[in-house]
Amino acid sequence: MHDTPAVVDEDGSRYRLGPQLGCGGQGRVHALVGERFAVKLLLDRSPERREALRERLAHVRRLDLAGLPIARPLALLRRPHVGYIMELLTGMRPLQRLLAPPPGGGSALAWYRETGGLRRRLHLLARIAEVLSAVHGRGLAYGDPSPHNVFVSEASDAHEVRLIDADNLCQSAAPDAGRLHTAGYGAPELVRGTGAINTLTDAHGFAVMAFEALALAHPLLGDAVRDGDPDDEQRALAGELPWIDDPEDRSNASRAGLDRAVVLSPRLVELCRLTFGVGLRAPQARPGLVRWTEALDTAAHSTLRCPVCAWTFYLTQDRCPACDAPRPGFVLALLHLWDPEAGSLMPSRPASAGASPPKSVGFIAVDEQDAVDLPHRLAREDGDATPLLRLAVRGDRLELSADPAHGLQLHESATSTPRPIGERPLTLRLAPGANPYAVHFGPSHTFHRVLGFQRHPGGTR
Repeated sequence: MHDTPAVVDEDGSRYRLGPQLGCGGQGRVHALVGERFAVKLLLDRSPERREALRERLAHVRRLDLAGLPIARPLALLRRPHVGYIMELLTGMRPLQRLLAPPPGGGSALAWYRETGGLRRRLHLLARIAEVLSAVHGRGLAYGDPSPHNVFVSEASDAHEVRLIDADNLCQSAAPDAGRLHTAGYGAPELVRGTGAINTLTDAHGFAVMAFEALALAHPLLGDAVRDGDPDDEQRALAGELPWIDDPEDRSNASRAGLDRAVVLSPRLVELCRLTFGVGLRAPQARPGLVRWTEALDTAAHSTLRCPVCAWTFYLTQDRCPACDAPRPGFVLALLHLWDPEAGSLMPSRPASAGASPPKSVGFIAVDEQDAVDLPHRLAREDGDATPLLRLAVRGDRLELSADPAHGLQLHESATSTPRPIGERPLTLRLAPGANPYAVHFGPSHTFHRVLGFQRHPGGTR
């Protein structure tokens, strides 16, 4: 029996290689036996590559990555290997595992549902987009966004995200940023050799991952390309062919994947159209990661879980796309703006234009199958994805709970005394349609957001 392969770092620590976790354009990533670390092994073992890696890691260690979920490089490997030890949480797997069912794994729809379904994919992708946007906010480009370099929680009900391959990080649009990318995820200008890595090349790579994770099809590789020769694939990835859902040119259409109307919201369809349409030849037309984050968040908050088959789907659909069961009843928690001068919700247009309902600035759907956490960023513009308020539906009743430290209060009318929202749920009985209850996320003398509630019966809009 042969010993398990091992590597030694520059400090002399020895590690045994565990299972391969991913494989990209530069090399492969392995778990380490008995450790909370992973190792990246590069394919190029030349002295030049080793020295270049040493310089890259020294540069990365000087970057401001505080608070970003990026697996940091810890130590270089000794010869004969070229690579480094990196941080990596246990219980995480590459996003690649969510892009296609395993061979011989049975129904693709069953696999899609069992791996978290539409809602989980939307939440994960929103988190990935948020992390990449935060990287861009520090003047950096990630460099090589691909499903091999993005790790997500293995548990199907968890949404943790972590980026690996920190050696790809570079100053956005730096002259020496390079063009290295994972095949299939490089922006067309990188494939053509006419541009360098920047935030817009990151946006393209992310968009490809998002489309694949949701629709189970590559947006640029249609049936004609799949059945053609390697030159056709290169042309498609270089942006010389239409994308698979181009409404005007169906020469590269694809029969692969899920119905786009089932998995893509209208806003996501528009972002895909801009990225894979005009954005193939005009990078500046590509939507950035902030727009992707907002659209994916909104889409995730628009989903319901089927009480019959557990498929998650958009509330705009009257029946479950998987089993045709009627849409369940749900509560729509709507966010509005509060006008401190008027002491009321802000209208969607000036009062002189006539009476109109207040303009919603966000919402989240809640059905009886799942409790839902309202994140800070829906309640406050400077908020993040951490939970602020939990909502759960029980028939015609809505339960609200929150950490008492948040100081949230429920207002039942303009004159009633507000009730504090704590860990013990407050139960509200909701009539069909709009209800008088409100949760204010700021004092009455300031502009802030207010949460109201509408109850919708099942099977209709």
